[in-house]
Formats: sequence, structure tokens, C-alpha cells
Amino acid sequence: MSAYVRDYQLGDLHRVKSKHSPQMDREFVEEHIEKSLSRTICEEGTDAVLASFGIWIDEGAGIGLVWIDFSPDAQQRYPLFLARTIRRHIKIAESRWNLERIVTLIAEDDPRSIRWINWLGFKPVTPEDWGEIPEGQIVYARAC
Repeated sequence: MSAYVRDYQLGDLHRVKSKHSPQMDREFVEEHIEKSLSRTICEEGTDAVLASFGIWIDEGAGIGLVWIDFSPDAQQRYPLFLARTIRRHIKIAESRWNLERIVTLIAEDDPRSIRWINWLGFKPVTPEDWGEIPEGQIVYARAC
């Protein structure tokens, strides 16, 4: 089987079965979907939603906020496809909206995602640089 990318549709995020899904503010994502570059990754043949991701854009501040939710299945079966697809869309957002930086939150007990976000060029941000960081989370950022 293989995976494919399509435009995000309302409700896709609720179809992803991931360990960290409860920590994601799904209502925020759905409410701000029109201000983001959002996609869903599905498995060909079954059309199962493996992952949803996007970059919410705050044009006034020149910042993009990456949100990603993927199933453990997606990480294990399609790691390279996921990484390349999300990296490509980050680059699209950087150039389309002339962003200065992109940030994201990662659960501190998710070492695979931490390695993965580092591979994408993100670095941890301190509370002095960011402000209050939610408990159990690490803020990562990358300059554009």
C-alpha cells in the first residue's frame, strides 16, 4: 500500500488515532482552518486517515504555527513520506506568506516526534523566548 496527500476536510483531525491527540486543540484547528495551509495524508485503498497537518498563519506577526497529528501506524509505515510531505509544505508556507519563523509544540514524552522535528530544522525554545509553555510540552521554532 501507499499513501497520498489531499486537502484537509473538516473532521479529518478527529479521524486520526494518536497517543497525543487529546493534547491537540482540535477546535482551534477547525476554527482557524481557513487561515492555514492544511493537508491530510490517507492510505490508498482504504482511505484511512493516517495524519493531518497544517501551518496556521499569523500574517501580522510573520509566524506560522505547525500542527501535526499522526497515528503510530503512519509513523511506522510511512516515515519518509510523512517527513518529506510536511517539509515540502513548510517550505511552501514560508515562501507564500513570507514568514519569519515557524513554531510548534511537541509532547515532551514523545521522543520520536522530537527527533523528527529536529530533523525538520526546529530547535527548542526557552520560556524566556516564548513565554509560558504548557505543562508536558516543548516549544520548537525555526527561522525562515
